Amino acid sequence: MPGRLVIRLGAAAALMAGPAGADPGLAACRAMAEDAARLACYDALPVAGQGRAFHGKGSGVTEPFEVSAPVEMHFDSDDAVMVLYLLDDQGRVVRNLHRGGAGAGRHLIEEPGRYHLQVNATGGWTIRLDPP
Repeated sequence: MPGRLVIRLGAAAALMAGPAGADPGLAACRAMAEDAARLACYDALPVAGQGRAFHGKGSGVTEPFEVSAPVEMHFDSDDAVMVLYLLDDQGRVVRNLHRGGAGAGRHLIEEPGRYHLQVNATGGWTIRLDPP
């Protein structure tokens, strides 16, 4: 964990010197006056080159996640049925995705926003969010 913090802070420091409008997430963090809130904001930013992953078995809902640039969602199912609902921050269905049988699929999320996923599956599953 300390290594990740150093990498994140190093990446954030390097980007702070970058051009205006480089990343709205960094700008929001930089604007926070309280040290603890600002650090928590920087810690929540994705590290360049690393995606986010969700794992589970059966049905469930993922934690919310932010998309500021296009991201490719890869999903894998270990069993007969997997239905994914990409939901916006209001809970509205943005995309309905199906996987029949064990295997993999993918979907490009192009629009910036705050999302979460509702997963209905009969077995184990993994979802990864990676740069395209």
